[in-house]
Amino acid sequence: MPAPKITEKTDGYLLEWTDQHIKISTSRIHTHKDGRVTGELIITTDNKKLSPILMPSTQLNFSAERTRTSLIKNLSEKYQQFEWNTIIDQLAHYIQELVRKGEPVKELWTSADVKSPEYLLEPFIYKRLPNVIYGEKAVNKSTTLLVFYTCLILPWTDNPLELKVPDRSIKSLILDWEADEDIVQYQAKALQTAMNLPPFAVNYRRCALPLADDLEQIQGHINSIGAEAIFIDSLGAAAGGDLKAPEIALNFFTALRRLKTSSLIIAQTSKDETTKRKRMFGTVFFEYYARNIWELCKSESISDNEYDIALFHRSPNLSAVLKPIAFHLRYNETGLSIERTSVDIKEFKTRMSSTVKVLDALKEGALSPEEISDRTDLPVNTIRVCLSRLKKKEKVVDLERGKWGLRADELL
Repeated sequence: MPAPKITEKTDGYLLEWTDQHIKISTSRIHTHKDGRVTGELIITTDNKKLSPILMPSTQLNFSAERTRTSLIKNLSEKYQQFEWNTIIDQLAHYIQELVRKGEPVKELWTSADVKSPEYLLEPFIYKRLPNVIYGEKAVNKSTTLLVFYTCLILPWTDNPLELKVPDRSIKSLILDWEADEDIVQYQAKALQTAMNLPPFAVNYRRCALPLADDLEQIQGHINSIGAEAIFIDSLGAAAGGDLKAPEIALNFFTALRRLKTSSLIIAQTSKDETTKRKRMFGTVFFEYYARNIWELCKSESISDNEYDIALFHRSPNLSAVLKPIAFHLRYNETGLSIERTSVDIKEFKTRMSSTVKVLDALKEGALSPEEISDRTDLPVNTIRVCLSRLKKKEKVVDLERGKWGLRADELL
């Protein structure tokens, strides 16, 4: 009997024996420490005389002869017209071979025309990489996610956020473990109305299972939409389990990697109340595997219906640390409006790094370390270290009489 046609899926393989009219879809394949290869399989047929599903989702140890023999006996008793001995033996052989072989080695030549990492939405979403925005409760993380989705789907090229967006619509998918479709639709309508935007579709899926356990279905939705980006709200439920356990983070990012899309992930902060600077909640592996991490903070309300939010670049990985970016939000009878604003807000100063505080102070003009300390509340020794580093990076210049100033190009 000829070998089957094999197609790679997100979390497994599809094997087709066209002469037998048999398809076997495998998923959730796992290689164990003792060498066993296990997974789930579904057997179907396009034989019009039979039910399409010959065997529903079933666990199988591809490495165990006893398990394979039992499966062959069971199938042969029900469907004698198929060559189950050969089919199941080929299935076990090819699955084990494919899993153990893994990805091929590629030669990546430095002599080639190499592009730097590209943004899908600059500077928050890198193409085909995991990006994270984290923050405390009620700082408008989900609203920010929806605004960024809108920038991509329209595309919102003249957005008042001053963000660089592609010149074409980027199909995207919101995967939501927290809210429901009514809330998301209401917020999208509020934004569209207040900002006088054309109507747009929100590709939305309510999720209950962890990402790794729902991978095949999510990949199917990505394919049907043609989505180039996914928005995950939020990390806790999407990862599942104890977020402080390394294997939970590894399973989440392994699943995310298989989807091969750009992603923006909403995450929560740590519960440490002793520090003003918060970190992502969970094991440090969540920070290690994300390529671009921003912290979202909210100011005290300017009024009952408006306030400022700011994003601080915490883990660049592929770039230098970028300057904070702030937006002004306003809710009124027409909906939700948003625009770019200054980060020169008292509530946000505690969130800035020492380097950013020093650079921000020098925008007023040439200052001594002592004068910078008066404006930032940073220790003078800390300021001197920052100035020394900034000088090496050609961000500041050492002037006469102990004064320091910004380079001309930093003033732009």
